[in-house]
Amino acid sequence: MSVVISEEISKNEWEGFLLGLSRPPFLQSWNMRAVHEALGEETLTIVVREGDSIIGVALVAVVRARRGHYLYLPYGPVMSDAGWKHFDELTAYLVKRGKELDVDFIRSSPFIEDTDDNKSLYAGNGWKRAPIHMLAEHIWWLDISGTEEETQKGMRKTMRNLIRKAGKEGVTIRQSTDLKDVERFIQIHKDTVTRHNFVPYSNKLFTTQVESFTEDDEVVVYTAEYEGKEISSGIMMYYGDMASYHHGASLSEYNRIPASYVLQWTAIQEAKKRGCTTYNFWGIVPEHKFYSKVLHRPHPFIGVTKFKTGFGGELYNLLPCQDLPLTTKYRFFTRPIEVARRIKRGF
Repeated sequence: MSVVISEEISKNEWEGFLLGLSRPPFLQSWNMRAVHEALGEETLTIVVREGDSIIGVALVAVVRARRGHYLYLPYGPVMSDAGWKHFDELTAYLVKRGKELDVDFIRSSPFIEDTDDNKSLYAGNGWKRAPIHMLAEHIWWLDISGTEEETQKGMRKTMRNLIRKAGKEGVTIRQSTDLKDVERFIQIHKDTVTRHNFVPYSNKLFTTQVESFTEDDEVVVYTAEYEGKEISSGIMMYYGDMASYHHGASLSEYNRIPASYVLQWTAIQEAKKRGCTTYNFWGIVPEHKFYSKVLHRPHPFIGVTKFKTGFGGELYNLLPCQDLPLTTKYRFFTRPIEVARRIKRGF
């Protein structure tokens, strides 16, 4: 049966395909398209059909950057088993659209496991490992399909104690999608950025993400209060059978109060109520990367990693970010710049 690749698809068809899969990445959802467009990025919604069936989709952002223009697939494409058999045809379509849009390369952050077969799949179609990562490639996720008691048993004992301690000390958790709580998150997030010294997402992204996903009840803003002060916050995504801890923030002056622990536990409980079976803590630092031999310093996210892994769970290594060059500018300008950035950041 012939395969047809186009950009003609409705929201219902798109979401029906993604939500029918296990652990669909919300970054490929239809609502994420609205986020990109609110941030001024053109998008493509590419669909792969075999007969009357959808076997793959790819939400693509057209990024115009000084170091080079490119098509970007955040945790995409998303394909069924049948769809991956036609990855060569999808690649050819992306190349065609890339040339029409005058971009220098195509970049994919695949949401598939880092295996030899998957490496060969990309390499066999002309892709090469990107010099930098765009999204988390070492995911820590927790199976929450059992009871709350079973989930808590998998935690470190200290985590369970800290969750109880937060309740005893009067920490309360508020759940909402109110944009006022997004503003409170942004203010707390500034402290986190300073403490960990990383480049943050724009404030507009936080706001538009909550606005766009609220309509389908796929986002919750959690705010932890202590003695009348908002001291910790998080934006959690609930998409299909997977909940994702996407953005987190806390005030350093209150680090002795275990608010973030009970906030996470509340978000996990909500995920279970919604029928999610996986809680995605997002990215962590693997132990072999705890210390940078290049910069001669510990990785700045070791503490965050220990926090996330303390809840129990397992590591899932994604296939590293992949690039498909289209112009010589990528080889002689974009790639050298990004290699230098990676070295400077110690990754």
